[in-house]
Amino acid sequence: MAKKRKSARPTSKPATARDPAPVERPSVESPPPAEPPPAPPSRRRFLTVVSASAVGAGAVGLWYSRREDDPDRPQRPSRREDAGAGPAPIPAELHTYDEHEFRTLDAIAGVLLPADEDPGARETGAVVFIDREMQRPAFESAARRLKVAVKAFDFLSKERLGRGFVDLAAAEQEVIVRAIFDGEADRGLFEGRAFLVLMVSLVLEGHLSEPSYGGNRDGAGWSLVGFQPMPPRGTGPDAGGHHHG
Repeated sequence: MAKKRKSARPTSKPATARDPAPVERPSVESPPPAEPPPAPPSRRRFLTVVSASAVGAGAVGLWYSRREDDPDRPQRPSRREDAGAGPAPIPAELHTYDEHEFRTLDAIAGVLLPADEDPGARETGAVVFIDREMQRPAFESAARRLKVAVKAFDFLSKERLGRGFVDLAAAEQEVIVRAIFDGEADRGLFEGRAFLVLMVSLVLEGHLSEPSYGGNRDGAGWSLVGFQPMPPRGTGPDAGGHHHG
């Protein structure tokens, strides 16, 4: 017995003579104005954010994007006197680097964290801290990386401008740091951007460390991030004790 075939159901509705769907007309509204690029971070804001987070290549680029006309820079009297007059002197006894290496690292730190209304890395002795810390056996590899970096900075400076890095003007030093950041001195095991990531981390640590470790002279770095150290126990206003006349 032959099976009865089922009639095929239409899969779509038949076309009708209805009015065609209205054609969408292009909008005549003007596009919204482009948002202005974000303002580069002030040093105070940068320090506050980076000191509370991991430091990476993005942070170095963020810091390097700062400009002298940053609208967020605080307008207030100079506080360079908080860290003494001018850069911290080179210690009579160096622990890890010779004098030329120390001066070169100090100049690099001065580009990464320069003084303006507030003391910079040179004024707070950040590289004094670095020189002390890098003598520890745990930092042997990092200490060597900084020595290699000094040679790379001098090589590129002499190749481009005919003088060592410490002998360049401030604007010329910024050009060399930018070139190092862009990888123009990368040779062998030296990678400029990786070095600057390390250097920014060390400079910030020295700038904000306990002053007894060599950096943060007179606690000036702490003032930038609003940190107030606790007074030693027994010396606060509520401390007990008797005073003898």
